[in-house]
Amino acid sequence: MSPFTSFRVASGEDSLIDRLRTALQAYEGAIQWGIAGHDRHSLPGTNWIIQPVFVDEMRSVAEANGTSDVRSYISQRFPDFALAAYADLCLLAEHVDEFLAKQ
Repeated sequence: MSPFTSFRVASGEDSLIDRLRTALQAYEGAIQWGIAGHDRHSLPGTNWIIQPVFVDEMRSVAEANGTSDVRSYISQRFPDFALAAYADLCLLAEHVDEFLAKQ
């Protein structure tokens, strides 16, 4: 399974999400990463997820092939992707840390 991280931020921290999005866009690693928000159903606020852009790109392909489980679809058809993404995640974390420290 490919890596992802999810989190919530305190109300009024929209600038942090903007800075994270900018940091992800500036990253030049082996894997392209993105951030997306999902409104929480039972509570106020937004859940944010950072994951490889490839996962989102493959979602419609997986659905067209009869599955809504995009992560399993990727692991079956691209077995080396998760290893590459996990390795890149460490570099991404360093990049984001350095990027945000300069802000």
